[in-house]
Amino acid sequence: MAMVSASIGGPFGENMAHVLTFVPVIEPSGSQDAVITTDLSKHPTKKSWISSVTSGEYHLFLKYDPLFFHLHPINSIRDNLRVTLEEIIRNYTDDTTKIKNGSQELISRYFKDNEDLDHFRKELSVMYQDLFFIFPWIFNGKEHSGRKWLSHFEYKGNISSAANINPQTDKPFTDNDPGHAEEGLYYFNYRSLYPNVGPNETQRDYDVSKRLIQRLINFAYYDNPTPSGSAVQWSQFTTNRILRITEKGDFMADENFTQKFQDIYDLWYGLIGWK
Repeated sequence: MAMVSASIGGPFGENMAHVLTFVPVIEPSGSQDAVITTDLSKHPTKKSWISSVTSGEYHLFLKYDPLFFHLHPINSIRDNLRVTLEEIIRNYTDDTTKIKNGSQELISRYFKDNEDLDHFRKELSVMYQDLFFIFPWIFNGKEHSGRKWLSHFEYKGNISSAANINPQTDKPFTDNDPGHAEEGLYYFNYRSLYPNVGPNETQRDYDVSKRLIQRLINFAYYDNPTPSGSAVQWSQFTTNRILRITEKGDFMADENFTQKFQDIYDLWYGLIGWK
């Protein structure tokens, strides 16, 4: 979302509030040559699909901090946190009780230390991560009636040190999380864009790349990322079947791990009430 926003340019800074929402494009049914006359997201489909998030989606909001918080500096958001959160919830409901109680729920869940501004920036970015990435990821996994596979990408490789830079320090992020959409770095050879990491993959990066590409090929050929005989069986998503992709290998997450995603889903479903 922030990538799209950044590409808008000048009007983005002047016009955005704390949240950008996107409505579906629907053409009037009586108009000439109308193609999209209903919300396509509401059309049922049984097509198979794969969906994933990284453990560091929040980096996106940290990286685009100057744009994302243009109208309201981070210290102003911190000092008026409840108002900010109420604005977010108000995008989805006009229920004043839900707005008021929901803002307190968000404060209790996400904001433990508001004194340190850098820590608060991280907390706020994690909240936006859950709203814009984790909740839709699980929501769509539950809603889709076809076969689907969900994965959680946790591998931070050699190329991350060049591709995922913290603009606050102009250095790589120091945590162990890969950034937004970093799986793409392993599907395609982007190393030429980052000459300081060298032209050759490390063995670790190569191994992860091969696993990802093989599953994508399997999905294209067999409608299954891990057909019979695969080293790792990636179970279809039901309520909590998620593949973890890590430095130490790939494996199905246990219930303790997946419960945190269910908790995020429950929280945001209760607040914004997608149907």
